[in-house]
Amino acid sequence: MSKNVSLAGKSGILNCHPPPVTLHPLPATRYPLPATRYPPPVERPAECNCRAKDVCPLQGKCLETKVVYQAIVTTDTETESYVGLAKNFKERFRNHAISLQHVNKRSRTELSKHVWKLKDAKEPLQALQQHN
Repeated sequence: MSKNVSLAGKSGILNCHPPPVTLHPLPATRYPLPATRYPPPVERPAECNCRAKDVCPLQGKCLETKVVYQAIVTTDTETESYVGLAKNFKERFRNHAISLQHVNKRSRTELSKHVWKLKDAKEPLQALQQHN
């Protein structure tokens, strides 16, 4: 397979010979080589980490950030609206839920202050709805 190729014509000044090729097996590696050279797929951040996905407050997107939300409190005589902004909606929703359930945390949010005022006045609370 050694074939002389002359670039300078018959004088033979610049002869190019193919380099000698010797094949050696690669040494054994401890770690498997990657199957492809493509980068791994980019993983999207999780949108919901609720245990029961069917009761997620934002229909599977509770880990959203910078969310504007609205709660509507309805009694027999009035309807009040509460609008809030949450940097971390899941955390804010938990704070609202806790402050609406526990008397000692009643003054944590404006929504809970209003609902507890209604509870103290024995107003029948018909609905507490959330809108996103």
